[in-house]
Amino acid sequence: MRRSLLTWLVCCASLLYASVSCAQTKVRVAFYNVENFFDCTDDPGKNDEDFTTDGDYHWTYNRFWKKTENIAKVLACMGEDGSFPELIGMAEVEKAAVVKKLLSKANMSDSYRMVHRESPDRRGIDVCLLYNRYIFKPVHTQFIAIKFPQDPQKKTRDLLYVRGTLPDGKDLHVVVSHWPSKSGGEDESRPYRCFVADKLRALADSILTASPKARLVIMGDFNDAPYEESVKKHLKAMHPSERKNVNSLSLFNLMYPLENQEKIKSYKYHETWSMLDQMVVSKSLKNIRAHVFAADFLLTDDSKYLGKKPFRTYNGYHYQGGYSDHLPVYMDIPLDK
Repeated sequence: MRRSLLTWLVCCASLLYASVSCAQTKVRVAFYNVENFFDCTDDPGKNDEDFTTDGDYHWTYNRFWKKTENIAKVLACMGEDGSFPELIGMAEVEKAAVVKKLLSKANMSDSYRMVHRESPDRRGIDVCLLYNRYIFKPVHTQFIAIKFPQDPQKKTRDLLYVRGTLPDGKDLHVVVSHWPSKSGGEDESRPYRCFVADKLRALADSILTASPKARLVIMGDFNDAPYEESVKKHLKAMHPSERKNVNSLSLFNLMYPLENQEKIKSYKYHETWSMLDQMVVSKSLKNIRAHVFAADFLLTDDSKYLGKKPFRTYNGYHYQGGYSDHLPVYMDIPLDK
């Protein structure tokens, strides 16, 4: 019986990572907002009722497994030479159980491990980090809860910070984040994104003050573009070409050049593409180029606003079996010889 393309892809990736050698010259780091990766169970205390068999989306186990298979396909195709990215930040995963099912479906369970904890987000969606245990060795993990002084009742995702060692013996600092959305209005929600950006800036300052040459990657769905206030003024993430006021604490937004050059960015709202999914790095990584993974199978025709748009799992409440409303982004970090 002929194997499916997905089975072939994930098998190739698993075989390659089972025998890591000193030939490793770079590490691929990716981020993907997988959009509503829920199981079918109604969890107490979480607003996840829409994604149950009786919910508005009529979420079923067949649809869950199709979603899982789709994400596995994306991860398999995002790597190089049939491999998976060595580190994968993810947003909008409901719980550890769904990620474990993903690892199993993609034949990643042997090589990959997960960093995750339940966040206080009311919808029950979290961030997590998947990493190849043969390439990345975590030595410190920290979950930073966000508490808004202006609205103590508002809940959002934690910041996930992991420091680990790469095959060249040097550390890589990774932060995965998913900032508050613009739900309720852009102006009304902006202070919440700015507050999260301030928290990230403080974390970056503490890392870079202790280790000025640290390799730091902050990745996530910022729900703002690189030029907007939260990213530019609060996180203080500059264009990589910036030369003024650059020092050991500087942060550089690798998506800034793509914001001005690429027609297809990571997210589309009506007719406008935006670079909401970003990779911000420390000075030691500023010359790296980031990419949007815009494979044809992740896009579909936009009959209303023309061109293309991300191929989502649902169009409104209509199930169409796609992938996500976001496109993944990635970068390659060269290893020191």
